[in-house]
Amino acid sequence: MIARLVLCMKDENEWFRYMVLNSITSVLAMLGTSDLDLRLEEQLMNGLLFAFQEQGGEDTSALINCYGTVLKMLGIRAKPYMDEITSAIKWRLSNRNANVRMQAADLIARIAPSMKACGEDNALKNMGRVLFEYLGEEFPDVLGSILGALKSIVNVMGMEEMEPPIRDLLPRLTSADVFAIDQRGRNALVLAIQNGHL
Repeated sequence: MIARLVLCMKDENEWFRYMVLNSITSVLAMLGTSDLDLRLEEQLMNGLLFAFQEQGGEDTSALINCYGTVLKMLGIRAKPYMDEITSAIKWRLSNRNANVRMQAADLIARIAPSMKACGEDNALKNMGRVLFEYLGEEFPDVLGSILGALKSIVNVMGMEEMEPPIRDLLPRLTSADVFAIDQRGRNALVLAIQNGHL
């Protein structure tokens, strides 16, 4: 079943790709990835990377859920693909389009546990530093996604492992930023405050 679906992951029609991604997510959630051979696994990861880089619409949930499910199911087998994924995320974080930046931050939030499971601690710390640099984001929704991604990294790495320290977060945010961010960002700030780091 997956072998047939991966062929459609690079279709030009974005809505069709959404349906394919949702189908892959459902199949893998039910059947797992133990039956995937290396070639099919590579096709799946290449298709996901293509879909991520070609994502243009505002609805990114199908892609982010599929990525999260695939990486979680692959477990340690996902390690060889992490460098390519993190490079694509960093590239998209610097995109002019706010939706693209928000999608990249949302993907970090979703895959941080998989990165930790693959032993990608340095990549997570690096992502934390990159996200910290984007705390001056002008769009509240994107800023909320960035804070949500930082929260996910903190959850898997621990407060003491964060670079820069989480206590340096609040001085980077203006009062207007704090009131404008969405619920994801508020949750991240509440977590940091509750843990006495702000």
